[in-house]
Amino acid sequence: MEWRQFEIYHRLIKELVEPNDKGTYIDRQCAVVFELRRFKNYQQLTVRILEGLRHDWKDVPQFHARLKKEIDLALNDLKST
Repeated sequence: MEWRQFEIYHRLIKELVEPNDKGTYIDRQCAVVFELRRFKNYQQLTVRILEGLRHDWKDVPQFHARLKKEIDLALNDLKST
């Protein structure tokens, strides 16, 4: 069970930071950010990763407002639990 969670979590992180298909990439990133909330064992790491990505991407023109909002919502949720 723990190994399966590890695999899924790391696959989601990869999907978040490595684009494959430009057309639906923003939607996929938003879905990944939403799903990362479910991995309570990785909560502290997820907060650090999302905060780091938000900081790194803040000046990137392709940092879509929907993704920014989803990261903010996830961070608020993760920090409140």
